[in-house]
Amino acid sequence: MGFSVPMALFDLVPVALYLVSAVIFQRDFYSRMNKGCYAVFCAGTVMVIVGGLFKASYKLLYAFGICDFPMLSDCFMPFQATGFTLTAIAVIGYVLGKGKEKKQGTETVMATAAPVLISAKTPKLITSKMLFVVFMVLGLVAAHIGYMIIALRNKRKTSAVLFLISMIMELGMGYLSTRDFTKASMNWIGEIVNFSGMLFLLMGTLDLHRNVFSD
Repeated sequence: MGFSVPMALFDLVPVALYLVSAVIFQRDFYSRMNKGCYAVFCAGTVMVIVGGLFKASYKLLYAFGICDFPMLSDCFMPFQATGFTLTAIAVIGYVLGKGKEKKQGTETVMATAAPVLISAKTPKLITSKMLFVVFMVLGLVAAHIGYMIIALRNKRKTSAVLFLISMIMELGMGYLSTRDFTKASMNWIGEIVNFSGMLFLLMGTLDLHRNVFSD
């Protein structure tokens, strides 16, 4: 693995930037989203943060020679994919007016037991991460588009541009996630692209908070 201590420590920076952005959005959306939509948004952002912390922790443990704990690294993609998807669902729901704070009726969904079919055939082994990559990219793009729509509705072109740049950077990170990260050079490229994407996301979040939500 091409992990060094400086690289492992630097990996915590994008996580911290996203954490700050998520907390700001959570506070701004608290009184604007209905409870269900807000819960989904919080769950999504928390999963993204936890996934990033798991990955950074894996790199730190490996770089310091403490242990090789692959489970931490393996959790990254499922957590990130699920987290970004949930975040996107909440943001798009809010943009479409389905997740705004208002009185809504409740519905009860009854689960019905389905028959369990047991097959004697050995299931096919799938090791590809492409499914998680697809959901991560789609969720990330949808969430950023939602942020851009919110910014443009409130006449904040600056925020929209910052979110657009962040989305492009993170799309690049999604592509890089399919590459060979055993080389130190690829790891550093990924770190820089991820850092840039999270930095622009934070800048857009702060601009939106100061000029729209703070009012």
